[in-house]
Amino acid sequence: EDGQGYWYVDNRGSNKYVNVDGLLCIGTPYPDLGAIAQKYSILTGDFDTTKDNPNFQKYVDHLVQAEIIQAVGRPRSNRRPEQKITVYLTANTDISYLSSYYPGCTIEVTEACNLTLEAGSKVQRLRYAIVQAAKQIWEAGEKLTQKAIASLVGVTQGRISQEAAEMGGWTALKKILIFLLDSLYSKINNFSAPLTENQQFYVEQFLPLLAGEERLDPAYVATTLDDIGDEAEVKLVLSRVPFETKLLLIIKLLAHVPDEFVEIITPLIPKEMIFQDGS
Repeated sequence: EDGQGYWYVDNRGSNKYVNVDGLLCIGTPYPDLGAIAQKYSILTGDFDTTKDNPNFQKYVDHLVQAEIIQAVGRPRSNRRPEQKITVYLTANTDISYLSSYYPGCTIEVTEACNLTLEAGSKVQRLRYAIVQAAKQIWEAGEKLTQKAIASLVGVTQGRISQEAAEMGGWTALKKILIFLLDSLYSKINNFSAPLTENQQFYVEQFLPLLAGEERLDPAYVATTLDDIGDEAEVKLVLSRVPFETKLLLIIKLLAHVPDEFVEIITPLIPKEMIFQDGS
């Protein structure tokens, strides 16, 4: 059909897409490995063309990148610097190198399932269903359990447990996120009791330092909450922790779960708290 093209045919030396403002490139353009293995051996004298040979892999990557660079250049963005041009790449390879060939471009990498759930793997679709079920139960004020989620999703409790473990650990994640989200909604005057010296340490020093870590281990954070005390003591401490610190903790912890979890949790954070004090 008009507008369609093919790797190794239309992505090089073609003006077919010179006037488009959007281009969709499907798949990673891997060449015939048998053919390039022979070429590599002839050029280098190296006959190890297995995936364990980093030099051969570098050669393959170079060829793939060259095709992608050419494809991205088909709309001739250099001739239209004032126009926004978008190129969509559905590939399973790193594309960060494109910034060197197209200075000023913006590269955004996302999982295909974030654009449409149907494009996700079976595991991604299951995890999305788990997160949706957790959100529904949490918003209804009901007890968040694996059994309740399994019932909504339509799978066994064992399957929920398996996926939760891979997402960072069910017990740790559930405990931390519920405490933090509840704390965002709670009014400070509901927890007006004075802090002990140990609790003050967590509020003023430990938790802010923890939020500043590059990555957080959910199990470690859960242990920290246990060290603070019982549920009432944890809620008291979190009520005094600065909003920015709690939000940062949530963001760091969500690095352990799929992107769709971030998209679902974010709307649960009150906007008036994000923009509090006129900031």
